[in-house]
Amino acid sequence: MKLKKNLTKCALVLLLAGQITTPLNTYAGEQEQQELYEIIQEINQKNSNLDAPRNSMDQFRYNFKNNKPKLTQNDTSIMWKDYSRKNIKKNISAVIAKKETKWLFRLLRSQYGLYTYYGSDAKFIKAKKKILKEIGTKGNITTKKYQKILHKNLGFITDCHLAIGEELFVADARLFSDESVHYIKNNGYFYKEEAEENIAGYILKKCVTLLIPYFLWNLLYGILAQILREIGFSFGENLSFRTLFLSPFSGGHQFWINFAAWFVPALFLVEIVNVCMRKVLGLLRWKNEYLIFAGCLLAGMATIWLAVGGHVWGIYKLPGRILLMLPGFQMGRIYKEKLEVHDTLSNGAYFLVVVGVQILISIFCAGLAFSTVWVTGFANGPVVPYLTVMTGIAFWLRIAKMM
Repeated sequence: MKLKKNLTKCALVLLLAGQITTPLNTYAGEQEQQELYEIIQEINQKNSNLDAPRNSMDQFRYNFKNNKPKLTQNDTSIMWKDYSRKNIKKNISAVIAKKETKWLFRLLRSQYGLYTYYGSDAKFIKAKKKILKEIGTKGNITTKKYQKILHKNLGFITDCHLAIGEELFVADARLFSDESVHYIKNNGYFYKEEAEENIAGYILKKCVTLLIPYFLWNLLYGILAQILREIGFSFGENLSFRTLFLSPFSGGHQFWINFAAWFVPALFLVEIVNVCMRKVLGLLRWKNEYLIFAGCLLAGMATIWLAVGGHVWGIYKLPGRILLMLPGFQMGRIYKEKLEVHDTLSNGAYFLVVVGVQILISIFCAGLAFSTVWVTGFANGPVVPYLTVMTGIAFWLRIAKMM
């Protein structure tokens, strides 16, 4: 009987507890919702005071419930395949390129969040038709040309996060959480292959970016040197057409105080020779980075051999300077195109090799110095100067990579 009374009391306690806790939980939920509602209202009130456009976002929403082509399960599997740079072929058949282009536009239409923002079907379908027409129906197309066709016809996209292949649509600079600073530049270490299609435009651009600023500074330094000469100081030569426009290409020491800029006109000539040489080699189907580097290196070493024999003097220093500098320029190209992907050695081991080679050159070859501007000072023959250049470029490449 006593047990029965205790069980009855327990049942009543549990019943009362249930009656009490259920309303409390319900009340707590309603209270949280009310507080959240008040917060949202407060935010909306503040937002309403902002001087911002009030256009509806409906124009940027995409309706998938139509009969337009969308991604299939097979398409999705292709999209998530592991990308490997080694698997990129130099050429692709027109048939496969057209098939891939159609897949790309289905991908953009189904997955690209800014599809409608950049013009929707009206823009993208028009671009697709142009791309398919340029690809053609027969034969092969180089992957670089194929990528260029895609970029050209999708040029209305100004999204710096979008890339096709390894080229972004817009050059930008990004900060990543797992890297210090990673700059993505729209260049190819001074050069891009697209320059070969419009050499005149490329030369004009280089005149604007290199020669015109140099000539303006040269004029400024020339006036300063002339004033100093008039008051009794001896600084370079007098102002003349020769010292303003011709001497910069023959040595760049015309006014002394600006001689450190001698390399600017020389770099201009190197870049012009480079683009013209690549255009000719491309027409002959001989354009290969290793072949170009080997040819430039041999020409540079031959120049050093001739300079040691006393044959590079006077006017010959101008072509000699260009031939001497070309291998260094091509080292940057071959690093970008062929070697950069393999540059995975740790910093410690990397600097041990680079600095170690430089120390050995200093000990056994009586130093690293030679004169590029005057094409002289090659006491160690034609090999050591370029070994010096290679280690110097390698050193600063790694420094740049670390920063």
